[in-house]
Parts: sequence; C-alpha cells; structure tokens
Amino acid sequence: MNDRDRSFAPVERPVALAEQVYHALRDRLRSGAIGPGQALQEVQLAEALGVSRTPVREAMARLATEGLLTSDHRRSFTVPALSRKDVEDIYEVRYLVEPAALRRIAPLTVDVHRRASIDAALCEAIAAHRTGDADAFREAHIRYRNAWLALVPNARL
Repeated sequence: MNDRDRSFAPVERPVALAEQVYHALRDRLRSGAIGPGQALQEVQLAEALGVSRTPVREAMARLATEGLLTSDHRRSFTVPALSRKDVEDIYEVRYLVEPAALRRIAPLTVDVHRRASIDAALCEAIAAHRTGDADAFREAHIRYRNAWLALVPNARL
C-alpha cells in the first residue's frame, strides 16, 4: 500500500434494513406496545414499516431465536405469554449466569472511559427513580444492562 492509499478512511456502512426492523420490533416488544398473544404477520408489518417482507422475516426469525416471538410456521409470529413459572425460570438462569459475567467485566470497569455508558445509565436510572418515572427507569435499566453486557468478553455468558 502506498502513501496515497493510506489517506482513505474506512467507508461507513448503513445499518442493514433487517437490523433496523429488528430493533424497531424489539423496542416495541420491550415497551409492551406489542403485547402477549398478539399475532405479527410479515405482510402487515412490512407495509406498516415501509419495507419489503424479507427484512421483516429476518428480524422476526431472530426475535424468535431469542424467545421474544414464537412461530406458527405460516409466516406469522406471536408474542409469547409468560407464566409466573416462566419468569421464575428466567430469573433463576439470570441469577446463575449474570454474577459470573459481572465478575469477568469488573477488572475492565476501572477504566472510566470503558464504564462511561454504565455510569450514564445508572445516573439516568437514579434520576428516573427520584421523579417516579417508571418508563424512563425501565429504559435506563435496559441501557445499563446492555452497557455492561457489551463488555463481557464471553458472548455466551
């Protein structure tokens, strides 16, 4: 590579359409805007989002692998209703796995820059708690959990 070639900056790629659809659907699922038992169909979602069916299909398949949707194998997905036992099982697994994950990132958080997103989310959660804003608290908690999870070197944890 000559000096002239080194003057190029990497080209930024736009976020893939399926990824955008995934985030839009996941956000609506997390907020409760799409509730348990609600059926989601490719055609209607594609029309509502102004995209083709392919990115919708890809996003819903990904959400299904994460357990956020269930498939009836006819291009229709449903938001699963969690029983009390389901929630207890989920939290039991989290209780077993998350402390190990947090132990893995603890040494990394001495660097103020690496933990900045964690600190910011905690500040937002504290502010939301003080004002009694449950929606803002929930969103801050999601940002907090995503921030520390992003530091875990073992993606399976």
